[in-house]
Amino acid sequence: MKWILISINILLFFQIGFSQESDDKIRFIAGFPDFIYRPVNQGEVYISALLKLEGDSLISEEILSDSLQYLFFLRSYPLKNCVICLVGNKQKFYDLADFKDYSFVIYDNKNKIKKNVSIPNQFNLDGLSYKLNPQNFSSYFNKNGVNFLLTYSNLELPKNSTRSRIIYCALNPMTGDIQKVDPEIYRDVISDGNSFILKNNNEGLLLHGDVGRNTLKIPADERFYKKLTYIDKLPDDVNIKTNYYAGKVLINNEEVLVLYLYEKEKQSQWNKLKLRVLDKQNNIWSNFTIETSIVNIKSFERWLGGNSMVKEVYKKNEDDNITFKKEDWIKKKTQYGPSYLSLIDTDESYKFYSRGSLYLRNIDSKAIIAWETGQGDSEILLVQDEMVYYRVNDKIYRVPIINGEKLGESELLVQDERVPDIHWAFLVGE
Repeated sequence: MKWILISINILLFFQIGFSQESDDKIRFIAGFPDFIYRPVNQGEVYISALLKLEGDSLISEEILSDSLQYLFFLRSYPLKNCVICLVGNKQKFYDLADFKDYSFVIYDNKNKIKKNVSIPNQFNLDGLSYKLNPQNFSSYFNKNGVNFLLTYSNLELPKNSTRSRIIYCALNPMTGDIQKVDPEIYRDVISDGNSFILKNNNEGLLLHGDVGRNTLKIPADERFYKKLTYIDKLPDDVNIKTNYYAGKVLINNEEVLVLYLYEKEKQSQWNKLKLRVLDKQNNIWSNFTIETSIVNIKSFERWLGGNSMVKEVYKKNEDDNITFKKEDWIKKKTQYGPSYLSLIDTDESYKFYSRGSLYLRNIDSKAIIAWETGQGDSEILLVQDEMVYYRVNDKIYRVPIINGEKLGESELLVQDERVPDIHWAFLVGE
């Protein structure tokens, strides 16, 4: 009996230790990029931060952007061990426009180091001065880490000038070096997908069809730059036509390319959207269809995931109507972001309804795991080590993936009024 009790105690020790270690490693990112939403009240300023679990509570571990930095963009790249923010630096707390300078905030997940990188406000080329356009930038990675693609413009040049009115530059955040680059580099731009909450124009490249080449092109800027970047890898069954005019790169990284092509699909009460997936490791195309009105997808290693959203009024059939109401979105204003009532009143992008239909799709097995949360404000935060972290309004859950085919039993990690402003997560030191 003594040995049995010792064995049980040892087993419990390892179970508790493993659970605690896992909880200690998880970090959540709270923040609301103001790329779309513009506060009406000048005092409405938000910060972004890394939060960690302490028991069943959240505590702030690192401030990413403070009240003197206007947050334009926020993304987490767990596979690259970094978080990237684009901020406009204000001189005073109440300044909301006419920023004099911008910078990137880069957080190294592995070494827990935050770095601020200033962005040059202008770039001089052949005697001409080009001004920064902070809303047009992208990220790409090479052997030296993350780099940024920035656009600079000189609109005083005539449109028919032989000189480009817009130029593209690469900024190395480690050295501060910046140099003019060819738009071809946009093929390597990393995109981590669209998020309903974090809608922005900096990830997900719009494409336009080229009937002559039967391929898709990234219009770096067709009006001012003649050289276009082409997406050459298309599925065999894709035939670019005049009514097949565009698409979008939703995800692009070392693992996968995900395209949403504006194909004419059979419509139902819900729009059926086909997503084209290129497994870059095996050079194999596949596709899957989701019922949604908005493309919402993220990439997590060999998993793709998202939340199906529909427009504010969804008529299922004659006897079953589901109508969106502002009161259905109960998020309140916090230090990290505005209330949903503010968002819904100021931007059409947020007038979507969801049943809380979350899904995961495995790139290798093509298996799809779907589940209903019963709350439209739901999203997947992280998938790593066969574990899914997801948010349902103000609660965060963790659930294991069983045999790559189904989910196990969910575990509530935390409930907090700040949770609705959390949209990303990562494991430190991984």
